[in-house]
Amino acid sequence: MQYIEKIEDKEYFITEINTSKCKGKQGLIEEFSIAFSIYSIVPNLDALNDFLTGLEWIEQKNYKLILKNMNKVEKSRDDYDELFSLIKYLEEHWQREENNFIVEYVSHS
Repeated sequence: MQYIEKIEDKEYFITEINTSKCKGKQGLIEEFSIAFSIYSIVPNLDALNDFLTGLEWIEQKNYKLILKNMNKVEKSRDDYDELFSLIKYLEEHWQREENNFIVEYVSHS
């Protein structure tokens, strides 16, 4: 699901990922690719980083990512580490670019 919303007088591209579907590296890549409308096959996490630090195809320059079902993420330490490393990197990258990248965690029982 993707939509646009004004937050603090800025337009945001808002998208969500059901993190319970992120199983291993490939699942993580697929879910982020869908959420950010990546137009190409993404072969690995390095390529995903390249796409997500560009986002030229998205008109808005501020982003909000809603991560749903964090309590249901497959309990693999590597999966958690990869997911949080990617999110931290994106937050830092977009802050350096003076754009906003907001991450909201939503858990459902």
